[in-house]
Amino acid sequence: MKILLINDTGVKSHIGCQAVSNAHARMIGRLGHAVSARIFVNELPREEFDRFDDALAAVGRDEKFLEALEGAEAVAVNGEGTIHHGGGLVLVAALELARRDKRPTLLINSLLQDVAVDAEIFNGFDYVSVRDPRSRAYCEWRGIRCVETFDSVVAADFSAEGDDLGGRIAVTDWGKANDATAGAAASRLMQSDDFGPETVRYPMHAEGAVGLWRGAVATLSTSRMVVTSRHHGVYLAALSGRPFVALRGSTWKVQGFLDALGGNLPIVESIFDLRAAIERIDQWRPTFEAAQARLREASELQHFAPLGRGEDSDEAREIMKLGRDIASREELLRIDSKRMGRHREREARWAEQLSGKKPKKRSALSRWFGRR
Repeated sequence: MKILLINDTGVKSHIGCQAVSNAHARMIGRLGHAVSARIFVNELPREEFDRFDDALAAVGRDEKFLEALEGAEAVAVNGEGTIHHGGGLVLVAALELARRDKRPTLLINSLLQDVAVDAEIFNGFDYVSVRDPRSRAYCEWRGIRCVETFDSVVAADFSAEGDDLGGRIAVTDWGKANDATAGAAASRLMQSDDFGPETVRYPMHAEGAVGLWRGAVATLSTSRMVVTSRHHGVYLAALSGRPFVALRGSTWKVQGFLDALGGNLPIVESIFDLRAAIERIDQWRPTFEAAQARLREASELQHFAPLGRGEDSDEAREIMKLGRDIASREELLRIDSKRMGRHREREARWAEQLSGKKPKKRSALSRWFGRR
């Protein structure tokens, strides 16, 4: 079956986004299906819509979408962490238009939180999968039929080889919305006299992620522990078998994953709570070990089973096609590179504000790994 895949994240220099994109290509190929067209993240209309009908109208006028839909036998949307608090309406609109055009429709790998769309729309799709217990509970409250799975990142083709972090505490980057919370706690930890020398910076969204994502799990396995507010940061830490402390973010992405793991794992906001969690981390070690085992067991996750089996392609060909599709979107790659640069500058300004010191200019290697 020929599938139009929407909101593919393969053009983002983000370790988690790269891994999820790889996982979906593998899933599709293993069932013998083929991606007829990809609409990457931010390629649908990007306006903010207050009404779902306005999003429907905008997507219905989008020539790229209409052309891709014409050549597809089924449509799948990678929901990711996009459909919440009024955002991501164009993704739901694209699926609804495909449903009206008699295509099988799948919403996969999705966070759902505070969505201004009638439940009947979601229940018209052939398959809806959410990636955390809180999204599932929200769907149950709304009367939306769904299944709960782990995030698609568990099915990515990670390598057994990575870089050596030397047993230090790996601290990831964070989203802009979390500057004053997760960003402040992470920055103060790295600047502290006691824990600071034991930390190493490990950005999830950074130059080189396209080539380095495969080694992420192996790399983090050489750390002492991981501190992160990133959804895929906690996933990669759990896959690596290392303890981690989660920093609270602006949605329930991370908390939802911790709920799925159980064991009352810590999620903190302040530097004081972060330091306390680090000092007590060994008490949760059995939960971390169980989490790694569960995620490894989920490595055969398959979102496209509702489409049955086909004879249009295989895994190797779909991975090659993904690479070609990414390479053909040079403008999207440039846009993401600029966005990432602004992200790094913002983090540096934030760290400077907290410390009162201007950060030193470092080499490309040290900018990636945060070596001092």
